[in-house]
Amino acid sequence: MFDNYVRRMTVERIVDGDTITAIVDLAFGTQQHQWLRLARVNTPEIKGPEQVAGAYVTNRVHAFFRDRQDKPLFLQSHDWQKDSFGRVIATIWCGETNLNDWLLHHRLAFEADANGRLFDDTRDLRKLDLPDGVVQSWVQELS
Repeated sequence: MFDNYVRRMTVERIVDGDTITAIVDLAFGTQQHQWLRLARVNTPEIKGPEQVAGAYVTNRVHAFFRDRQDKPLFLQSHDWQKDSFGRVIATIWCGETNLNDWLLHHRLAFEADANGRLFDDTRDLRKLDLPDGVVQSWVQELS
């Protein structure tokens, strides 16, 4: 049986497109600093050949929160499940908008399993909706 942990949160830092540090409200005046890994998505990395794309997507996530700064933030996690790096696997809600789905809808992330593992082993940035210059920098890095 799954218990959906839903907790109010405040974004502390956007590490990259699918990793966030947050202050999580555990109720009764108790808060916890927590690393969060977005469930079901995998975004370009901020290091290596994908770094330009990773920076672009990270900036879009910053804009997502900035544009909705008046909306309450919540994280939802099944049984407070953690990935191999100790990050809580979560869905982030900003008002009625689900960040995980928003990234997929805007083609800024690859669809992945709950732990962020790609269904398709290829990380072809041309499948995402990124500006041409961002994709070109990735192609040049690979050649």
